[in-house]
Amino acid sequence: MTIAEQAAGARRAARILATQSHDQRSAAMEAMAQALEAQQDAVLRANCEDVQNAKRAVDGGELDAPLLKRLDLAGKYDDVVSMIRSVARQADPLGKTECATELADQLDLFRVSVPIGVIGVIFESRPDALVQIAALCLKSGNAVLLKGGREAIESNRALATVMHDAAVAAGAPEGWLVLLETREDVSAILGLDRDIDLIIPRG
Repeated sequence: MTIAEQAAGARRAARILATQSHDQRSAAMEAMAQALEAQQDAVLRANCEDVQNAKRAVDGGELDAPLLKRLDLAGKYDDVVSMIRSVARQADPLGKTECATELADQLDLFRVSVPIGVIGVIFESRPDALVQIAALCLKSGNAVLLKGGREAIESNRALATVMHDAAVAAGAPEGWLVLLETREDVSAILGLDRDIDLIIPRG
């Protein structure tokens, strides 16, 4: 499937997410947390592969040593899962009246919080950032395209697959989370402004 096709799928998913209740989105987030707990060994094996590759790159002078700490999930996996549940417990951010202005007699203007739609996020080689971003996007009713640093590719693949599939099984729309893997993918999404509403470079 091309990046354009995946972005179009994310657009369709965003339309469905915008109609789902807070309880539905929260249930999908709890399903993600449970799936990450169940698949912890598999995710950490993938992460170990990234860490070992990064260690070799550090030894060869190709990477800076501080990257290893950010890359390693082993010591913070439980915190990552807890973060999903913490976000799920927060109040629904949608449908809130943020301000109101009386324009004329019996004519009021309200600003109400709604989903953005499809968000692209480019972030550093921190697998826990993928979990955080995906959880926040689902909480707020947005589909998301994620591009992490190449050093975390195996970790990101494992996490994105587990989270996407668990949320879909719990009622989230297919294609709500898309993992981008190359710089060419990033270049491609920059031209897809009909399907992608916002792109955020993080870190």
